[in-house]
Amino acid sequence: MTTTLGIGVLFSAIPVILYEGLITIFATQIERVIPRALIKHFIIEMTATGGIMIIAIGLNLTGITKFKVANLLPGIVVPLLIVSIMYRLNHPFESLYIMHRPQQTKSNFCLSFISIS
Repeated sequence: MTTTLGIGVLFSAIPVILYEGLITIFATQIERVIPRALIKHFIIEMTATGGIMIIAIGLNLTGITKFKVANLLPGIVVPLLIVSIMYRLNHPFESLYIMHRPQQTKSNFCLSFISIS
């Protein structure tokens, strides 16, 4: 591909690696921001939001409509807010940012050690 499109293709790999690397790093750290109780609901809502954006892109490509998909990007934050608010309404006395981790017993440690090996 570089032979037909030039050296710019090689340089375009740098921002792609940076963007995808940052997304991967942030995705591994999401549990620090969103408690375990909310992860399932958050993923469902983020999937729905992303699906709407993909539909808008598809409609733009087919020429049926003309959505400004970049204007929909702030909507990625909305599911986090909605899920957090709904959680607070259903659990008003629980702290949102306390993560409840089970105590690791000796049997859990052995099982995790066996699965790593």
